[in-house]
Amino acid sequence: MRVGVTLLVLLALGSAACAAEKRVALVIGADDYEHVRPLGNAVNDARTIEDTLEKLGFEVFLEADRDLRRMRRALDDFREDGAGADVALVFFAGHGVEIGGRNALLPVDADASSAQALEGSVLPLEELREAVSAVAPVGLILLDACRNDPFAGAAGEGRGATALVRAAETVKPGLGRMGRAENVLFAFAAAPGMTASDGRGVNSPFTAALEKYLATDGLEIRSALTLVQQEVYDATGGAQLPYIESGLPRLFFAATKGDLPERERLLLAMADITPDLRAVVEDVAFARNVPLAPLYAALLEGESGRMVDLRGREQRLLDAADAYLRARDEARTLSAADGEVAKLRAEAQRQMALGAFDTAKARLAEAAALDEMARTALGANFAARTVSKAATIYLDGAGEAARGRLDAAIASYTQAASLYDELGASMLTSEVDRQRLLTLRALADAQVSRGAVADALGTTESLKAAAGAAARREPQSPAWLAELAAAHGLSARVWIGMGVPDVALGELDQGRRAAERALALKADDAAALAVLAQTFGQIGSAREQGGALREGLAAYVRQVEVLNGLLAAGGPADGLLRQIASLYGSIGDLNYRLRQFDTARSAFEAAGKIRRETLAAEPDSPRARFEATAVDERLGDLALEAGELDAAERGYRARYDVVVDLHAAYPEQTEFARDLSVSHEKRGDLARARKDPAAARASYETALALMRDLVVANPANPAFQGDAALVKRKVGEARFDAGDFAAALALFEEARAEIEALLAREPANRAWRDELATSYDHGGAMLFRLGRKADSLASYLKALEVIGRLVEEAPGEPRLLANLSLAHRQVASLGHEPVNNLEAAVRILEALERQDLLGRFDREAPAAARAELEAAREAAQ
Repeated sequence: MRVGVTLLVLLALGSAACAAEKRVALVIGADDYEHVRPLGNAVNDARTIEDTLEKLGFEVFLEADRDLRRMRRALDDFREDGAGADVALVFFAGHGVEIGGRNALLPVDADASSAQALEGSVLPLEELREAVSAVAPVGLILLDACRNDPFAGAAGEGRGATALVRAAETVKPGLGRMGRAENVLFAFAAAPGMTASDGRGVNSPFTAALEKYLATDGLEIRSALTLVQQEVYDATGGAQLPYIESGLPRLFFAATKGDLPERERLLLAMADITPDLRAVVEDVAFARNVPLAPLYAALLEGESGRMVDLRGREQRLLDAADAYLRARDEARTLSAADGEVAKLRAEAQRQMALGAFDTAKARLAEAAALDEMARTALGANFAARTVSKAATIYLDGAGEAARGRLDAAIASYTQAASLYDELGASMLTSEVDRQRLLTLRALADAQVSRGAVADALGTTESLKAAAGAAARREPQSPAWLAELAAAHGLSARVWIGMGVPDVALGELDQGRRAAERALALKADDAAALAVLAQTFGQIGSAREQGGALREGLAAYVRQVEVLNGLLAAGGPADGLLRQIASLYGSIGDLNYRLRQFDTARSAFEAAGKIRRETLAAEPDSPRARFEATAVDERLGDLALEAGELDAAERGYRARYDVVVDLHAAYPEQTEFARDLSVSHEKRGDLARARKDPAAARASYETALALMRDLVVANPANPAFQGDAALVKRKVGEARFDAGDFAAALALFEEARAEIEALLAREPANRAWRDELATSYDHGGAMLFRLGRKADSLASYLKALEVIGRLVEEAPGEPRLLANLSLAHRQVASLGHEPVNNLEAAVRILEALERQDLLGRFDREAPAAARAELEAAREAAQ
């Protein structure tokens, strides 16, 4: 039995559906508005719904372009003609508004000369509800009535409303919530207060989805409308999300049972995605210009139902988006041996765009089977059919990667690569070379993402060999040199993953030279520019991680220069600007660490300018708000370093206000929770600078409580444990400032033990080693204040040992050098080899002084250390 019959199952009355039940519908469409913007599709929509409902067994009464008097007359006729029905349905397509908190539909003669005139010439939605309730015990009201703002005038679109009406606070385009109405279901084309699209085709997106899904077998009406809701959301790229209010009992359709198609199962699952996750998906879809559905499929494939790290989830979605783009773009260019294979591939791509990856996989399997049959039977076509089959299996791998199934993707890519290996050198062409490199690169990417670095190493060697051979065959082609540069970059990723940075840097240098050779052939080659920018980014990251901060900084600066060149060559502005802003942030951070504060400020301000422009374009984007105020916080750090406490407070406050809002709106997102903790920590730092230990302690304890919640919710995330230990140490500092030395020492020892446990698992982690040194140093001060001088010396010596190793690994970081000099002075003050330690301290401080790298609190340190050394030498005589 179809949905039209099953809509009539009245569980509230305890009856079963039967063919004799009466179903009536009033369908209204309004295009020809006299005083507000006319529409082009509303009457078409009404006729489409009329046909749909008639097929479902409804008796339908159609009204088109009616004024208010005739609309009310149509309602009266509906009450009379439909009396005694089991189900009553009203559909309206046209303009709708909210006036003074009440919803209303606009007849074609709605008077827009004033707010008062408008209110007197519209049909209150309550009148529709009353009519439906009078006709039948179960009512459905479907409103494609939140159309584009009826008061927005535009050339060629008819007259807009007067300024008086548009400015009236009581009049709003779109419809608001109705509130629960017993035994009546409302389905709105758009969310409360939002307008909906009239559509570019024959029907609006909402009506098109109603026609498609209203008759879905095996679902109760709310689930069918959920399909409509998510179909519209996907079709409009997230711009429009229909809204449903139901006062119906749970009505199950007694139609044929069985599994829903894959697309429909995905749409129903999408309805359960929380708003914060929708925001992440929509940001990635916008950044990569991909449809929403395949990203939701990837998200649902990998979700675990617990709090997860936003950056990790976003990266997973970005990887899925890149894999989808790989499948989509290459499907258009990869060779197909015959028309049927091409047709099956095109259908597979259409299904991927809908998020129906299993269906797409089945179509690709059919295409591969056709090629296999032909290449086995026809020796003359062996090469063409082999290449065609390899391309199809490659697309299958890209589809698997697009939904996050890396093991399956690796298997498909490996199979495709083995097919190319069957071809002899005489069968290789430029197109075959391109497809083979594409497959090997995708295979290596998947292996690296999966953590199979040993396998990836072999793949990247094959990739470099193939790219190098192609470059030698066509030495004047920049494309092959760009491919070779990218291959070296992939190889570097593998070596980094294996913990061999020196080899990785060698690979990156070869990649840089290959990309520069490509640009020598064609200065604006987009592929070579992109690879060169990526190469400099990898060099910068590797140098920074290895402690070579100046070399890392230089590489990041070169990366920005190349990205600006790519932007000038017509590269995608949105993605490139976001990347450039992020790089300016990294450049600012490194300059801050190098105590080049003016340069750091310039970099942060450059990042802020881009972030603010993005925020102006996307004012409601959580991501844009989050990124824009991150710059404010870094500028606050610079101000605090300079002793400009009011300026620091402004920067910290700007960040804090936004992060508080984001955490309240998206409590599941660990990134917002973590950054709220950091904001409280920064406020604590500012309070300490203001000599207010009570306020500092309160801020630090709030930060610690947030971090502890994250640790409990994410016990496998060591980064949160490290953050919690650091904040606990700062709580101890505030207690120390207040004179509570014993409590401070206990907190320090707890924090240090937590850091030591983390380092037992990751002994090379520089951030944790730095924190360990700080804990030993501050612990030594507390022990000294408690009169435990021997223990204090032991703690200072441990600090000296840890800092010394950090400086050996990164000899150019001023903060570490200043800390090392202080550690030498502290052990000297407790009688441990005072002359040797003070000589070492003076050497370090004088070098920093010559380079103007001393911090605000270290300016007097060189003179003090020299005086201490002179005293120690006199005492030793």
